[in-house]
Amino acid sequence: MNIIKITFILICLFTSINSFGQLKYERLFKKEKFGKVERKLSKDVEKNPDDVFLTYTLSVLYFQREFKKYNCEKAYDYILKAKKIYNSASHDETEKYNKKGVTIDLFKITIDSITNNALEDVATKNTVSDYNHFLSKFREAPAKYKREATSLRNTCAYNNTLRINTVNSFQDFIDKYPEAEQYSLAVEKRNDLAYNEAKQLDNVHAYKTFIMNYPRAKQVSVANVRIHELEFEHAESINTSKSYNDFIKEYPNSKQYNTAFKRYEKLKYEESVIPGNWESYEYFIERNPKNLWVSVALDSIWTIAVEEKQIKQLNYCVNHFRGADRNKALLLLHDVFTDDGETATLDLFYETPMIVHKHKHE
Repeated sequence: MNIIKITFILICLFTSINSFGQLKYERLFKKEKFGKVERKLSKDVEKNPDDVFLTYTLSVLYFQREFKKYNCEKAYDYILKAKKIYNSASHDETEKYNKKGVTIDLFKITIDSITNNALEDVATKNTVSDYNHFLSKFREAPAKYKREATSLRNTCAYNNTLRINTVNSFQDFIDKYPEAEQYSLAVEKRNDLAYNEAKQLDNVHAYKTFIMNYPRAKQVSVANVRIHELEFEHAESINTSKSYNDFIKEYPNSKQYNTAFKRYEKLKYEESVIPGNWESYEYFIERNPKNLWVSVALDSIWTIAVEEKQIKQLNYCVNHFRGADRNKALLLLHDVFTDDGETATLDLFYETPMIVHKHKHE
């Protein structure tokens, strides 16, 4: 404790008690005969339990480190009792106390000294529970001591957490001490450990759980990349249009998206068509008009149409081809349609609605 403070307190104390003829306390304090002080005070207090001077003197006695019964909690209890007696006194009594040196300022200085000693004591023990007890017990301690006790408590708790070094231990610290200086460090450590656990499992569920639990963690982007890799590998292992379609729907921003989309379209084509069966190509085209393999399907229909020279296939090509390809298909359709050379057949060709409509706009 600051020597200036204790000296000031004792001067004020002895000035007060000397006014009441209690020089015995002054001499005993100076000689550090604290045991005798306690015995004499106990007798006097028993006679006058609500005497502000005696109660205050007890407080000063109990925070003397040289006193074998040194006890800051008792000192604190006595100073609060003395303060309560002072605050409940009449105006005249208060004036009398003030003249004898017992004032509000004296209480503040003494509480400062007691709680300073108490903080030094708990800092020596350096346990979370002791710091919490200090903060709970010494509620009228100056704010600076409360801040220091809180900071020391948080540091102690964080060091304990580091020794345990688990996700749960860091989460417990984060929940209990959101204002701690080490809060951000604890969050970072927790996230590191949680991601490493997910990485050891290395499956989609583990990574998704990590992202759900810690959406602001710096590892979220890396976890997403790994999810995309694992899910794409899964789609590859199944290797169907559905497996790739499921992937591109779920992960449109993945770097595997383009590859998965191309494989989806190719497999969709391969799963839909039957080689040599023109209707299967038609079925694919009608249901997947934007698929990149539509042109391949049309080419296949054209190949079949050329080989079989069937009007239905040729007419389909005429209605779906453009430009020179359509003209070529139209000429072949004309030849097949009018192969018998009959005028009636030729007339029928030009009168057929599905042909004539397009032909007249060439």
